[in-house]
Amino acid sequence: MGVRDYFKDAQLVRMSNGDYCLVRPLGLVPGGKGMKHHENLLRLTPKGIAAGVWRGLGLSRLLQRLKQQAPVEVE
Repeated sequence: MGVRDYFKDAQLVRMSNGDYCLVRPLGLVPGGKGMKHHENLLRLTPKGIAAGVWRGLGLSRLLQRLKQQAPVEVE
């Protein structure tokens, strides 16, 4: 999954506490009278951006380890 796929259908919104975030809408809450679910992809604050960068670096390290530990074929 690439960066474009991760942020696909993302919207820039202002949260109730004043922070701006990139969110992915997930639809209506059952019985919620118009309230909507969302998945918070990235908080656009210094702390939120730093956390996103660290999360991305950790994922890339994990993928590199998995590629290096590929099973060796024995004949």
